[in-house]
Amino acid sequence: MIRLILDTERRIFSNYWRVLGDGRRIGYILLSLLVLLFFVPFVGIVLFSITTSVDKVNIDTYLLLLTLASGIVIILLSIHFIIKDVILNGHIALYLTYPISSGELFWAKFIKHNALYATSILLPLSIIVGAALALRDHQWLLVISSIAYFIALGIIFTSVSFSVVFLTANALPIKKVSNTLSFLGGLSFLLIYVVLFATNDALSNVFSSFPEVPVSYSGFLYDYTILIGIIVPCLLLVLALGAVIATRFIVVKSVDRIGIIEGHSSKSSKARRDKIRNPVHMLVVKDIKLSYRNPRELAALLPIFMLPLVLVYISSTTEEGTLSLIVEGSQLLATAAGGALITGLYISAHHTARDAEHFHFLDILPVSGRLIACSKYVFNFLVTAPFLMVIFTGVWYFSTASVNMLLYVLLCIVLVCVVATPLGMLIGSANPVVSRKNPSKRLDILSNVIIGFTIFFVYMLVSALSNFLADMDAMGQGGLRNGTMLVIGFLIVCVATSWFVLIKVARRYDVGFNITYKD
Repeated sequence: MIRLILDTERRIFSNYWRVLGDGRRIGYILLSLLVLLFFVPFVGIVLFSITTSVDKVNIDTYLLLLTLASGIVIILLSIHFIIKDVILNGHIALYLTYPISSGELFWAKFIKHNALYATSILLPLSIIVGAALALRDHQWLLVISSIAYFIALGIIFTSVSFSVVFLTANALPIKKVSNTLSFLGGLSFLLIYVVLFATNDALSNVFSSFPEVPVSYSGFLYDYTILIGIIVPCLLLVLALGAVIATRFIVVKSVDRIGIIEGHSSKSSKARRDKIRNPVHMLVVKDIKLSYRNPRELAALLPIFMLPLVLVYISSTTEEGTLSLIVEGSQLLATAAGGALITGLYISAHHTARDAEHFHFLDILPVSGRLIACSKYVFNFLVTAPFLMVIFTGVWYFSTASVNMLLYVLLCIVLVCVVATPLGMLIGSANPVVSRKNPSKRLDILSNVIIGFTIFFVYMLVSALSNFLADMDAMGQGGLRNGTMLVIGFLIVCVATSWFVLIKVARRYDVGFNITYKD
């Protein structure tokens, strides 16, 4: 029966290919040739050279990072294709109308997705990495070990993907999850590509910045020994088999007891009675749902969160003879302040201007402009400050700054976001633009000019602020006392400024926006 289901899947693909137009067929063929003739050989050559050139001290870190990177890409993309193939297309409902058990259907779908999205990527990867490792140690059995390792990983990654899909299919908006994970999978591949190949000349410096990993591949993927080389692949295959059996149990129970058709549960659900909550809380929830329901908008805002990293790169010095960046504490604090200002202004302006699309709805709500402005402030602060704190904590890990400086950096991000958020709301509520075709065009020309000049001004002042903070740090205890007083004064100014600006934004919500409609 499993063979018949796989044959049906092959016929479905064959019929889909027949109904495609000539233009799309030619496009797919040219794209496939481009990938096979140029991209795959280039990636293989670069990966082979990286594997052969990694120092033996860093080989464990390199193999672990390679495993994690491949796992992230394959799991994200596999979840997208599993949702599209198994749930959104309604194939489960169609198959189960025939005398086919849920277990047989799972095995057929698992074999298909593992072959198409895991094995097709990891098998060439395992051969390239295994050949490079074998060439390093002159032990050709490493090729077999590498193939066994990555094939077992592919089975585990596919199992994780199926489990995630069928555990969350009845709790999350499955189509939006599919689109978001597809975007994240492509983005993760792009980021891994940039990080891996852009730092090819300084891999030793990159690996040396990582702590010692608790995993050793000795005797299995390098320094091969017969005993370990036999036991580890066997254990990995047993682990992969256990993951598949556990996944089969999850999928079969989910299909038999609940039933997943078109991304919705067929189980009758009880009517939910939502309690009347605080208006600010409900408006914040509304903004959160509007954000994650539109992947295009998330993609448009993603580069803004990367601007602080550009600031870090510009303000840092490069170590002589390498590509490693030297980030000191004063530079980190200055770039955190500038990055928080830029990100807070743009993100807040963008989200406030988005209210122009449904302003008529906000206008008829029995809620004052003050509460709407407060909810928008809370939402913008929550989507800005925590992300920046995570980003700069990661930058601090690779810098020379102390733990005390990290606390100052996090406090600085919070204080700057406290001021930048209402200022961005003021800019976004001035003359918002409604453009349904392009969600990134929510601000008018004047607002974009103001934010653009702010970005340019911040870029120019980051180095000066860094030198000023370095001079204060050199003053010792006096500088620390002056710095503390400066933070307290800045906090008072932040609170006062935010309050007055929020009052003006609230008045605009009460009076109405001056909205410009396009396309």
